[in-house]
Amino acid sequence: MKKTNSILALAAAGTLVLSACGGGESFEDTDGGDGGDASQPAASAEGPASLVMLIGSSGEAETTAVEEATAAWAEETGNEVEVRPATDLGQELAQGFAGGNPPDIFYLDASQVAEQASAGNLFAYEAEDNDDFYPALQEAFTYDGQQWCAPKDFSTLALRG
Repeated sequence: MKKTNSILALAAAGTLVLSACGGGESFEDTDGGDGGDASQPAASAEGPASLVMLIGSSGEAETTAVEEATAAWAEETGNEVEVRPATDLGQELAQGFAGGNPPDIFYLDASQVAEQASAGNLFAYEAEDNDDFYPALQEAFTYDGQQWCAPKDFSTLALRG
């Protein structure tokens, strides 16, 4: 059980660091009107960030593991993370975007990557250690030639050659 919690905490920390969305603004519109490079995310304000993370939790153990991982990350970075377990992740995510107040970080099903990326709701995932993921998992989170999310977990049914 402890090993499972550790794996979940590691996955949550990776998800926290590697996947995020903007507070109602498209990542394609990131130059802030100052002539900056629109391919880069807008610079954050100085000081610690306060983030909201929406998760689709499998239960208390996963929620606790994510909370512990985000608390450790927050302590290390000086930022804050509020973990919100969703009752209906898809619905709550859609409501957040429709209302202009989406979570900063969220779990995303591979079936929603193209929709969310084409809407400008995702920031592309780029990592030097991306080879640690199975190619089929990389492809599942790829749209228009760009990987948008780091895979959090998977079923062996998703591993096609």
